[in-house]
Amino acid sequence: MKKNNLLLHSNFAHLSPREKEILEMIVEEKTNVEISKELFISKRTVDGHRQNILNKLNVKTTVGLIKVVYETLISANNNTETLQL
Repeated sequence: MKKNNLLLHSNFAHLSPREKEILEMIVEEKTNVEISKELFISKRTVDGHRQNILNKLNVKTTVGLIKVVYETLISANNNTETLQL
């Protein structure tokens, strides 16, 4: 996913910059190990960030997480905002 405006949407405003960065990587289908290597942090740190993202977005699984991203994208496109993945 290229740098985009989607994560600036109000649905994601309460995520930290690092959480947004990790969320982008999750949407790119990267594993926690891949994310940890790319960001030079431990897998446990990525696990913690991922759990914080799930908690903040009030979802239980990665599928729920992707559903929130997808629904936000659809909603934004229907409101003619210029958000793209």
